[in-house]
Amino acid sequence: MSTQNILIVAVALVVVITAVYKVLPYRLASGKKPFFTLLPKYRKPIDTSLDVDQLDKKLAQYGFKKTKSDGNFNYYTRGSLLGDFSVNLIKVKLRMSKPQNRQAELTLEASWVVAFDTGDFWLFISELGQKLENA
Repeated sequence: MSTQNILIVAVALVVVITAVYKVLPYRLASGKKPFFTLLPKYRKPIDTSLDVDQLDKKLAQYGFKKTKSDGNFNYYTRGSLLGDFSVNLIKVKLRMSKPQNRQAELTLEASWVVAFDTGDFWLFISELGQKLENA
């Protein structure tokens, strides 16, 4: 196989993995920390007494920057595309539903794509949810 063919296959594989990652549903982040998860994207329901503005301020304290807001959701990012493999450094996208009756839902995914998770992504959204619930 020529170098050109290998390059074409590699690019096609990256495109396919990225597309699959974007369309996969979010997994519920509950229970026990997973040992290994392919293409991790998580959702976490939270109970909160904070309003939207208070939640925005809390998330800003944790390094999140609000990117947009629509009727039902606020969107945030954190990190850098040039980060390493740590969930604390890579660019992540967080979506939070606006609280209704003290209930909100967080969703977390990589800004581009993450091939697998050994529990760091799950732990990140679980701890973030706990911090927001206890704020």
